[in-house]
Amino acid sequence: MSLVYRYPGAKPFSAEESSIFFGREKEVELLFQRIQGTPLLILYAKSGLGKSSLLNAGLIPKVRESQSFTPFALRFGAYESELEKVPLDNAREVLQQQSDLLEQLYTEKNPSLWYLLKAQQLSNPESKGVLLIFDQFEELFTYPKEDIEAFARQLSEVLYSNIPDRYRDGMAKLLKEKSDGISKEALKRLHQPFQLSVVIAIRSDRLALIDRLKPFLPNVLDNTYELSALNIQQAEDAILNPAYENNGFKSPVFDYEDAAVDHLINFLSEDHKQAIESFQLQILCEHVEQALVIKQGKTLVRHSDLDDPQTILEDYYMGKIEEIENAMDRLAARKLIEEGLIFEEEERRLNLYEGQIEKSFGVSKSLLNRLVDTHLIRAEPSLRGGYTYELAHDTLVAPVLKAKAERKQAEAEQKAILDKQEREAELSEERRKRRRARRLAAFMSLLAVLAIAASIFAFTQTQAANAAKEDAELRQQEAEEALKRRNELEIDQILRDVDQMTEVGQFTMARQRLEEALQNIDSTDTRLLNHLDSLNSR
Repeated sequence: MSLVYRYPGAKPFSAEESSIFFGREKEVELLFQRIQGTPLLILYAKSGLGKSSLLNAGLIPKVRESQSFTPFALRFGAYESELEKVPLDNAREVLQQQSDLLEQLYTEKNPSLWYLLKAQQLSNPESKGVLLIFDQFEELFTYPKEDIEAFARQLSEVLYSNIPDRYRDGMAKLLKEKSDGISKEALKRLHQPFQLSVVIAIRSDRLALIDRLKPFLPNVLDNTYELSALNIQQAEDAILNPAYENNGFKSPVFDYEDAAVDHLINFLSEDHKQAIESFQLQILCEHVEQALVIKQGKTLVRHSDLDDPQTILEDYYMGKIEEIENAMDRLAARKLIEEGLIFEEEERRLNLYEGQIEKSFGVSKSLLNRLVDTHLIRAEPSLRGGYTYELAHDTLVAPVLKAKAERKQAEAEQKAILDKQEREAELSEERRKRRRARRLAAFMSLLAVLAIAASIFAFTQTQAANAAKEDAELRQQEAEEALKRRNELEIDQILRDVDQMTEVGQFTMARQRLEEALQNIDSTDTRLLNHLDSLNSR
């Protein structure tokens, strides 16, 4: 048998941990007495007070020890449309039993709850009865209305009907067709009533949902039991007694100094002003066992050995986070818990749907399941189907907010360091740029000197070239002016010749002479053009 811890921490006690489940003996005995004469009992309590632990490690072992019932623990799981499951699927898996006798009477496509329990009774005639425990019953109400009603109808059938009409009809038909079809012993066993007790465990804030079952179970809320937080004596028993148990544990037997117990109790009860929630108690005792007894070898835990309990709770949160190996997953988990599951202004827990979590925080389904396994967060069935997720307990709100503030401070400091490094890098780059600029300026100065020398040389060359150019232009201008004067003289002569031709009526010859002058001498000369226009208009 593998060794276990004496304190399970935040997770519920299991049936195998009944030997270290202390402080609830009175409640276990009271529940045990109630189920003897009550076919249906509603157990309710605030979330985190230990309903599951009371049933698993208290009532179930007590029932087994007494052999008064055969206990079956059942869960529905939250409704998920893609799974195509109904509430009783889990019951069919747990109770799975067949009966040839019942099959002769009536064949059910999907075994009803009555069939499953009757088959159990027929297969074990010596059994005194069956105890059905429906833990986290609020999960039922996440299913469609018709599924909820189908379950309620079947639960009503097993509680209030000895033999359903469909089986009575099958029995009558079989006896009519074959008188010896059912033995007297079989008939006797068929008519033997169930010794059945049903315990339904549900959160206090979901208790009103039970009203939906009243059309089928009118008296469903007649027998209820509210589980309260631990009183001082119960808390002391839960702290001390597991430490005294002998075999099968990872830690040796150890003890607490009275002052150490008082220190823990005073913190948990706020100096005896309030009852004690087992969630906080188990986390503190888990720390004592693992950090002091196992790691430091303490066999007597003294007051001076204990850290501030609030610090232990804070370290619990970060310790569970550090168990996540991947750094990116750790950061995603912290942001989900610290920024998504707590409303900081009011210091209260919030619920988020799985889809919201993946979209807003990048937390995968596998990481979400791992966080549930650490018991930092828990999955709660949503009345719309599926699950919502919330911080496991109000106790963790303050430690989580403190861790968030420290993370934000560390992030701010890291950002400041990075900003400083960036600024230093920018300054270093600026200095490099300035050095490059100075070198470039010196080089440009040299180039400027060379350019000036080249400019002086070029200037003298340019001056000489300009002088030569001006001389050439002057000569060109003189030649052009000479040509112009010659053309003007020639045009003057042509115009005189044209006037003479027009006087004697030789218009065609005059026109031809003007056109030749425009073509050969100057096509833009206005005198030639005016004379030609005058001739053309005649």
